[in-house]
Amino acid sequence: PDDIPMLKVDNAAVLAAHPARAASFTVTSGADSGAGTLRQALADAATSAGADTIVFGSGVTQITLASELVVNSDVTITGPGVTLDGQLRGRVLRVAVGAGVSLQGLTLTRGLLAGRGINWDGTQASGSSLGAGIRNDGVLRLEGVRVLGNYASGGGAGAGDSQGAGGGGGSGVRVLVQGGATLCGAGGVGP
Repeated sequence: PDDIPMLKVDNAAVLAAHPARAASFTVTSGADSGAGTLRQALADAATSAGADTIVFGSGVTQITLASELVVNSDVTITGPGVTLDGQLRGRVLRVAVGAGVSLQGLTLTRGLLAGRGINWDGTQASGSSLGAGIRNDGVLRLEGVRVLGNYASGGGAGAGDSQGAGGGGGSGVRVLVQGGATLCGAGGVGP
């Protein structure tokens, strides 16, 4: 047995040769938080390697939010017929810097921001009132998404930049355009 050669394995090289696989999460509850919720699926996706997918189980048609949802990882959220309702309590959804997000078949409604992004009860400042429906600081793709019935005050409801120039609100989607420019819309139906 002394003449049997030893095989040395470099674990780092093996792991690099087999990249982590993306995960799929299923939302089974329309509650705001807890097991089986969209908020929990987003938290799980943030700790999972790769670009993940979140889908909705049968019977989940509306999620009534107590606070904004933050997406800070690469994820596709597919929800034909699912509504995310901000209850006029703050922004509905924010895509963080560095996240690549694809939303498909969702409705985002009843987001509300005032002044520099203060929630309805004055407890949380989001930094601006741009994008009561969606604030995008990452990469965002919308497919069959409806952004409607979202409201922002503190200036014009259609556009504005983070310093308040040209208005202070953007009730629909706030998008950071390449080069640092900001584009805001009043909401509507995506293609």
